This record gives sequence, C-alpha cells and structure tokens, in this order.
Amino acid sequence: MMREGVARLERTPRHIIDIDAYICKIAKGKDVLNVGASGNVEFYLPNNKELWLHYRLSTVANEVVGIDIDKDSIRYAQENGSEILYHNCESMKLKRRFDIIVMSEVIEHLNAPGKAVQNLMNHLERNGKFLITTPNPMSMNILLRMLFRGTPGVYYDHVACFFPENLQALCNRFGYQLSQVLFFNPIDRRNKMLQFKSKTFLAFGLLVPKMSQSFLGIIEHRNN
Repeated sequence: MMREGVARLERTPRHIIDIDAYICKIAKGKDVLNVGASGNVEFYLPNNKELWLHYRLSTVANEVVGIDIDKDSIRYAQENGSEILYHNCESMKLKRRFDIIVMSEVIEHLNAPGKAVQNLMNHLERNGKFLITTPNPMSMNILLRMLFRGTPGVYYDHVACFFPENLQALCNRFGYQLSQVLFFNPIDRRNKMLQFKSKTFLAFGLLVPKMSQSFLGIIEHRNN
C-alpha cells in the first residue's frame, strides 16, 4: 500500500514475547526451508541445541532443509551431527517448493535483498508463508547508543537496515502481501549480563512495541 508517495503497512503491527515459539507454531507439520541456518552455530552446538531455532524447527516440522553460505559454520554443524547445505539464497535453484520459509536475522547481511526475496518466493508454495526477522533500526538500544556513544553500533557484516515499511515496499514492488508484522525482543542467553540487558529491553518493548529490538514480517503470495 502506498499513500502520498510513502509505503504504508497493510496490517497494524503488534508485539510478541517468544518469537521462536511463534515461528515453530507456524512451522508445525510443514516442509520448511531455513535460510541462514548456521548462524551462531558454535554457541548452540553441541551443548545448547535446544536454544537453536534450526533444531527447534526440526522437532516440530515435517521436514527442515537448512542452507547457508558460511562454509566454516556448515562444517562445524556437520561435525556436530547437523546437516546444512551450501546455497546462496539470492541465486539458488532447489527445484522444489516449501510450505514455510524462515530467514531469521539474514536480510541485513545480503548483497541484494530484493533479489533474494524474489528468489525465495519462487521456492514458496502458493499458500505458504515467508517469515523474515531483522533488527529494528528504531529500537531503544540503538537510540541509547546514538545518545551516549554517538554511533548506532552497526555490525561489520550488516550492510542494510530495514523498517517494516521497507518490507512493505518490497511487497508493493513485486506484487506480494505483507500479511503480518510483529515486534519482539530476543533474549540473548550467551551470558548473564546479556540476558539482563535483553530482559530490560523486553520490558520496555512491552510498553513501546515499535521500539523493540527486532521485528518479524510475514510475506505471502497474493491470491488474485
């Protein structure tokens, strides 16, 4: 949807607490493609696999295919009993379609996000759902960094940032539907300090959802 030259969301965003549980609920009994599956795998395997989204998907889905381009992480996952395939989501041709495609914290790393979205939608069943999560550039933690440090703290491998409206603009351009937007605050469990920090931002996100750390956008084919 566009009004006065500005992309407008077709759905009113809301907040959700446990994003991984929500994704797994949608994926239950489905054939799933997990894009960027090996992200942070060195933390999750072998001792924290129950926190790994790829593992959690494998416990509920009919089938999960994981892909990534990080050869070292793919190798590490394989050494610890998890197979992840080497494919680039911008150009791959898997010759099959999936009920659900998950791309969690990946789109901000891509060379060509629009091309990736188009290519992945070609791998999505007509009634399927494409779930994209990405950091929120208007989150409270980014605003605090700007206020006290003068920098947003962009990670070295993040080459783009997305507002929900940017996903809406991609959908407008390619003829897809952005059916849902959910703001959330992931809990970083790597150490106690990060857990405390995450829970603090979670509490604030409950009060002001649009300033949460991340958001989920669900893209679907338009049925017309």
